[in-house]
Amino acid sequence: MVAVDENAYVGPASYRMHWAHELREAGHLRRALDLAYGLLRSFPDRPQMFLGYVGLVFRDPSHAIIPTRRRPGRDAGSRFSEASGRTDSFIIHEGASFLGLDVVPP
Repeated sequence: MVAVDENAYVGPASYRMHWAHELREAGHLRRALDLAYGLLRSFPDRPQMFLGYVGLVFRDPSHAIIPTRRRPGRDAGSRFSEASGRTDSFIIHEGASFLGLDVVPP
């Protein structure tokens, strides 16, 4: 699976999400995350894609799949909280909101 370009595969989204999990298991964390996040953005109304993405992140034994960001940029999530308890959350990306979060263009 590692030698094959996952972006060329045109099968069902659920198979592609499984592919992302296999890439993670093979140690290809960035490829796995890119594939899963792309599926999540392409199918925001499918609970299976959300659960597949969350499972990919939470079941990473190395706890290294989410890269550390020094500066905000595309695909970064942000959350601001005020002392009053009010919060504002958004994702830097293009397109419609998803997962209940607003999307702010870069």
